[in-house]
Amino acid sequence: MTGLAALPYPVVRVLAGRYHQLRTAHPVRVLRWLRNGMLVTVAAAALLYVWVAIQAGHDISAARRTEQGIGYIGKAAVAVQAAGTALSHTSATEDVTLTGIGKAYVTQVTQVEQYLTLAAADNAAGTAGTSQLQFVQGQFGVYLGLSQTAIGDYSAGGYLGPAGERVASGGDGQPGGQGELLSALGYLKTIEHDALNAQRHAWPLDPGTFWWVLLAPVIALLLLAGATAHVLARHFRRQAGPWLWGSLLVTAATMIAVGFLNWNDQRQIATDQRAAHPVTQWAGHPVTLTGALLVLSAAAVLAYLAYRPRLAEYQFKPA
Repeated sequence: MTGLAALPYPVVRVLAGRYHQLRTAHPVRVLRWLRNGMLVTVAAAALLYVWVAIQAGHDISAARRTEQGIGYIGKAAVAVQAAGTALSHTSATEDVTLTGIGKAYVTQVTQVEQYLTLAAADNAAGTAGTSQLQFVQGQFGVYLGLSQTAIGDYSAGGYLGPAGERVASGGDGQPGGQGELLSALGYLKTIEHDALNAQRHAWPLDPGTFWWVLLAPVIALLLLAGATAHVLARHFRRQAGPWLWGSLLVTAATMIAVGFLNWNDQRQIATDQRAAHPVTQWAGHPVTLTGALLVLSAAAVLAYLAYRPRLAEYQFKPA
């Protein structure tokens, strides 16, 4: 009574009136309410399943693109290391004043540019990722400038020179050097990994969330079926027929099946690190969607047929 007393008096009167109508309603009217509730709940189950499947598909596609972007960042780091090795080899074996920095170095630098462009297209870290990408590209520009300066140092002194040493160094930590560029790429990869983990744990791919979304209509149907069985036994001296329990079982089996399919999709995206091997989304596959919606439509038909005999007996009587 404490909760009711805290409510405004008009609200209490409305709630009391609704409760009185429910208690005094004719059993046939209650059956109509229960039938409509069953039909609406089956329709809600279908909509929730489609919603989860579509959202999970979007999150899986986004995670695959992020995995590709992370792969491009790793390839860019490998190309940077290869460029430093190529520069050192060229300076040790050829006359840089005649050959320039070398074809192998130019090839690796071109690959770095391509990989950074592709990684920018698959950026999933938002503003933080964009900012770090811009920083990496700035470091890469300095890196290229030092490469050009290395030729002048070699021409003037007959050796690779300080700029060339900074380009080829793997861990000097000086601005523009290979070590600094690799460090920036490593931090960018960490940021993208964090974004990938967030995508993998989005609610349509989180078993602790999507299972409740899919099973909520089943729980509601169980309550409605139990209430129907109670009304039939108390007021009609009848037992709930197989159509009612069949509708409940068909809906429950369908939602559990698509839940396991969605869980399997989530497990693949959580464990498969190879972006070259796309994940087949079974929960959102057109065949699965069509089959599940047809089965749920059959469940709605079963629910309608379950109430029809009792309601037909009173269709000419006042409710």
